[in-house]
Amino acid sequence: MTDDDAAPLLDVLPDEPERRRRLHRPGKRALLLLAVPPVLLGLGFVAFYASTDVPRPESIANPQVSIIAYTDGTELGRVGAQNRIEVPLSRVSLAAQQAVLAAENREYYSEPGISPKGIARAALANLRGGGVKQGASTITQQYAKNVYLSQERTITRKMREIVIALKLDRSYSKDEVLGFYLNTV
Repeated sequence: MTDDDAAPLLDVLPDEPERRRRLHRPGKRALLLLAVPPVLLGLGFVAFYASTDVPRPESIANPQVSIIAYTDGTELGRVGAQNRIEVPLSRVSLAAQQAVLAAENREYYSEPGISPKGIARAALANLRGGGVKQGASTITQQYAKNVYLSQERTITRKMREIVIALKLDRSYSKDEVLGFYLNTV
């Protein structure tokens, strides 16, 4: 074979760096396989969100104490398993509100009912620890769990808590949710 005969073969074969680059480039099939799980997870969350109903907080009866009084207002006694009386947020001192926010959820007024950063942190801790150990609960999530759900530590319950918190945050003002929370904890 002469040098003239080999010239067309050299034009057909890519040079070594180009061939190596093509071998390391992910194929369309691999990219599709990587994209499918997040898309399915997103669709599952949308379906879960759409199918989760949230009763209006006003329809939830908090156990309260009954105060029995004479006609002049003098208290005769109290009856009930819990000594609780609902009060509007406007009657809770600003110092008490700020203390709860400082202890429970400093970013309450700037987050969408959930803390994506907190959820990611808790998910990593749970994956490392082998089970549900942390919850990353905001005030809205704690309210959702205490009023609408159980105390069990499962992924399904946590997903429902997140969905309910998102829906509450879209339906009520931050002050209303804080008032609901303070009247239930």
